[in-house]
Amino acid sequence: MMINKHDHKRNKKTVEFKVGETVSVKIPRIDKAGAAFGRLPGMICKIASHKQPFHTILTQWSILNDQYRKMWFTLTS
Repeated sequence: MMINKHDHKRNKKTVEFKVGETVSVKIPRIDKAGAAFGRLPGMICKIASHKQPFHTILTQWSILNDQYRKMWFTLTS
């Protein structure tokens, strides 16, 4: 009920991510260092904890050191 209320109030859907989905991770401004792009493509390889899920992201080069909450990335097709 709370999710439906949230979705209706914010006019957007709550997105749940699964292992294996392709996402793009937002790069913080301080870490970009003048890079032309603001997002890093990757894939979710692990989800830790179900209450407050933290996602481990696998990129083309390696697994990212930090774990991210879903507000830091978007689903790509």
